[in-house]
Amino acid sequence: MRATRRWCRVFEYQSSAGQLNDLKPCPQPEAGKEYCYPLASINAMLTVGKQLVFSEGDITELEETIFDDFKKMNMPPEVYDRSMAYGDAIAKHILTWSKGDNYAQTRSAPNLPSTPKWRTAGAPHRRPTRMLWNPAWPKIRTWVLDSSGQFLAEPPKPFSTVKGSEFYKQALAVYDAVKNLTPYQDSTAWYWDDNPFRMDVSGHLMFGVKKIGPGGHWMNITAHACRKSNSDIIHSAESYVKVAVRSPTPLLRAGKPNIPTTSSARNRTSTNTSIPNGLP
Repeated sequence: MRATRRWCRVFEYQSSAGQLNDLKPCPQPEAGKEYCYPLASINAMLTVGKQLVFSEGDITELEETIFDDFKKMNMPPEVYDRSMAYGDAIAKHILTWSKGDNYAQTRSAPNLPSTPKWRTAGAPHRRPTRMLWNPAWPKIRTWVLDSSGQFLAEPPKPFSTVKGSEFYKQALAVYDAVKNLTPYQDSTAWYWDDNPFRMDVSGHLMFGVKKIGPGGHWMNITAHACRKSNSDIIHSAESYVKVAVRSPTPLLRAGKPNIPTTSSARNRTSTNTSIPNGLP
């Protein structure tokens, strides 16, 4: 493949349309016209991103820096404007598709209470009542799977305080691991701590700590891998897409509604109230 201009490279690629559920073919560039496809794709990505995050101002600042770099390439103004317009068209197409995934509708779905069974002996219970995490998640349109039930996760072991039971042995293994952590194991556990919102308690004060979530964590790892391998923009975009499509799968499987409610949410809560945070 040969680049005709520094800012305009033609790559062979396969669109995600037809591969992701319900995604129709995207708008096509005008035949015979010159485009800067990296610019169009970045504009599309940032335009969509601003609609999906709370920190829109951060993306706006990023836009100013990135677009200024493109302008420094001495790109003809008509190519720049045409590429930006094409990116806007792609963004509109993706946002329209996103609105059909049932996410907004599930935000008003009722939660199911999940009270932890275990607590540290003698410690006052000041944490708020835990709720099952997104019980309506399986109703959201999947990206590749036909449904959240296509690959079912094994249900967790039934809660039990009986010594020798599978649940007790699993909880005890976590407890023993935490009691004998090495510095390396401790830092590794915190690195993989994907709880996006942690509730801390200090005396009578409770406060939430926002952190990177599972999806963002894996995308950050992808960014490091792309930089380390010096991947170009096209191969980096491909990596981001594949990781992004894969990331929601465990969440959908974990949220399958026919799994008993004495389950992962409850088990995770019950062990975390007697064992320091940091291990799954």
